[in-house]
Amino acid sequence: MGWFNDLILFLHFFGLMLGAAGGMSSAIIMRRAASLPPEQGQVIRGLGPVLANVSAAGVIVLWITGLIMVWSKWNGIGSLPTLFWVKFIFVVTLTAAAIAIHMTYADVRKGNTAAAARLPKLGPIAGLSALLATFFAVFAFVDGIFSIGAAITGGTMAPRWWLALVGIALFGVLGAFASQT
Repeated sequence: MGWFNDLILFLHFFGLMLGAAGGMSSAIIMRRAASLPPEQGQVIRGLGPVLANVSAAGVIVLWITGLIMVWSKWNGIGSLPTLFWVKFIFVVTLTAAAIAIHMTYADVRKGNTAAAARLPKLGPIAGLSALLATFFAVFAFVDGIFSIGAAITGGTMAPRWWLALVGIALFGVLGAFASQT
């Protein structure tokens, strides 16, 4: 099963790359479109749905490969590290934001141009959720990362519960950020 899990992990990382590429490029070009004359900005904004599809494809690949690894590598959800569940909160938030972005683009295609006003909130929610899901995945699955905690705490392992608290706090920051934009 070693080579199979390695292949699935590679595909999982590929899904992460797709999601990040679509999301980050969308953020950059949408900011650029805002500074252009309306006719030029409209052309660039036309790339938004395409980039949203790239990101959504990445999220789908992440879900499929993630579910496979839960059973092929971890023997089910009972064996997953505690911080996986913190990561999972952000995965669900990312997925909900990606779905909302697609629904928004569908509304815009139907003629509801006012729906586009949701995109400046949804994009950052998706981006921050992806970043935090990746952050907590590292702490959940890479034990060597705790050497950083050991260096900070004078040789003791960094307790995983404090990372869960950081995750909850960051989720609160995400909510506050979303309500301000």
